[in-house]
Amino acid sequence: MDNILIAFAIFFSGIIFIRLFHRKAIRQLSTEQKAKLVDYSSGVAVWRMLPLLLTFLGFVFFMYLKPSVDVMKTGLFIYLALIWISFIISNIIVQRKYNILDFPSSFLRTVLFCSIASIVLVTALIIFIAFPFLKNHS
Repeated sequence: MDNILIAFAIFFSGIIFIRLFHRKAIRQLSTEQKAKLVDYSSGVAVWRMLPLLLTFLGFVFFMYLKPSVDVMKTGLFIYLALIWISFIISNIIVQRKYNILDFPSSFLRTVLFCSIASIVLVTALIIFIAFPFLKNHS
């Protein structure tokens, strides 16, 4: 259990580091660009979280059915894959929208770096959580 706590500590530390980079990039935007960013972000936040929420609720329902260990492994893989896929698609959509909104290239590079770093962190966390479970229930 201690290893999972370490994984989450590293994950959240990485997220804080990414947010600091993102905030620094936002400070470099003009007032008009910041207004564009706020207008875009306010309408997208719910839609970005909806696939994750539905996936989570589906997994909770799946676990409520009390499946066997083998079926649980398959369900866990599907759940983690859906989280990973929705996270990547969400980041791609945001990156494309930022390109359309004509933000400065330095901002776009920072956002791209933050998106890639977030995907790496989520992937590492998923692997770190799933691997011991699968190893212990082989």
